[in-house]
Amino acid sequence: KAFEELFAADTVGEASLLAVQQMSSLLRTSSFAVQPQMLRCWLQLKLDAARPVDEATKRAKKRRRSLDPLAKELALAEGERGDASVKQNAVLEHVFVTYARVIKKCPSGPLLPIVLQGVAKFAHQVNVELLLDLFANLRAMLRDEDLLPPSSALLCVHALLRLLSGHGQALAVDTKDVQLRLYSLLSEPEVLDDAQLLATGLDCLEHLCKQRTNLLAPRVASFILKLLSAALLAPHAHAAAMLCTAARLLAACPRAESILHASEGSAVRAQITDPDNPATLQVTAWQLAALQRHYHPPVVELARAIATQAQLPSRFTRAAPLNVMRAFSAESGNFNPRPRVP
Repeated sequence: KAFEELFAADTVGEASLLAVQQMSSLLRTSSFAVQPQMLRCWLQLKLDAARPVDEATKRAKKRRRSLDPLAKELALAEGERGDASVKQNAVLEHVFVTYARVIKKCPSGPLLPIVLQGVAKFAHQVNVELLLDLFANLRAMLRDEDLLPPSSALLCVHALLRLLSGHGQALAVDTKDVQLRLYSLLSEPEVLDDAQLLATGLDCLEHLCKQRTNLLAPRVASFILKLLSAALLAPHAHAAAMLCTAARLLAACPRAESILHASEGSAVRAQITDPDNPATLQVTAWQLAALQRHYHPPVVELARAIATQAQLPSRFTRAAPLNVMRAFSAESGNFNPRPRVP
């Protein structure tokens, strides 16, 4: 708690840098035998002013070459390089070096979930060289289906997709194995029952929506059908979030809209096990008929909008999955919207 308050209040970055250095050193000397809370507080770090590590390093090297030895000493004495961006860049470097150590040396330990959350949060600031190394290690972990529990595997998928959303956009990487693992994880009760994990899974699909040129229509249709089937049995707040994501997938891949139209040759979903099977496009999304008779009005509204290919209501257009679930959650005993008085 004290470190979280420190990181939140530190605008210069010097105190944060010192704290992260000491914590990173402790983690290394203790052979990773620390409480996960120690790394959890790193999620509160302010790194908005940090430049990508490769860019900052190039600028620093060019600047050092342009200064003679005396000028370098004077610059250091005057604190010329003590601006927030440089401090935050040093913090970012320590953070990701630590994350890489945990991933390589302790892939099944209790620190991994926190590390994966940190990688996902700061992924857009990683340089390409470190990105490739992290991506290779995370991908190897994900391919071992017995190594990670469903929750950690989902966080690993999220971290991989986030890495490719920043500087990784320039990389030509086939993420078929990552997407298929995500497809299987969306059937896990542990993921579907937990709001935070479900929101992470839906956020993964939101990232796929941004890669429109790499989307395969049968795979997108399989994701949509899986979400619709899960929404039938999920709490209404979870169902609303799933329908929002399903609508965005349809918008990102118009070819998948064929599942909204019944035809004589419509396939039976139970007979199709491969998400990439082209026959998936001939399946009819019968779940929408049941969801349009749901007890929760917003779920009905969303299902009807998808079935008729209408625009989503404005309040759902850009709503994050977790925010949708929180807005309609019944955990407090309230029902939103309130039922009409007979």
